[in-house]
Amino acid sequence: MEYTRLTDTVNAQEGRAYITKNGKNRRLFELSKLSANVEIKTKTKQMLGNRVEQTKPTGMKITGSLTAYLMTSDFIDYAKSYKETGVLEPITIQTVMEDPQSTVGRSEILLKDVVLSKAALVNIDDSTDDAATFDTDFTAGDFEILSRFVEPEVR
Repeated sequence: MEYTRLTDTVNAQEGRAYITKNGKNRRLFELSKLSANVEIKTKTKQMLGNRVEQTKPTGMKITGSLTAYLMTSDFIDYAKSYKETGVLEPITIQTVMEDPQSTVGRSEILLKDVVLSKAALVNIDDSTDDAATFDTDFTAGDFEILSRFVEPEVR
């Protein structure tokens, strides 16, 4: 009997990401959490002579969120550059999900023209001994699939 093997699920901790900003590519080592989604935008209307409401796809929106440890000035520099020049530097984020225990392989997604909604300047809190982090939402102008998961091996 075939079934889903737990070892073929992908452990979310096995992911990593890379950021390209100002033509420089580096591992996003401060990343704690990242998610991105494609939302299909639709128009809904009930047409004359029909009692059923219909839905038509009209576009897409790419959104996401990330949590990062506050241990680099890159995001502050991103905001400062925009403040001083009025030009927001384009950011590209490449994500990799790959669990060596799984037989489904690797998924790589490239998020293009990423716009972060905020950048943390400081985060001081005497009520916790957790690492300082910041959360931000983002939008992306496009995405590419660089590699995709495959079907798990049947055993």
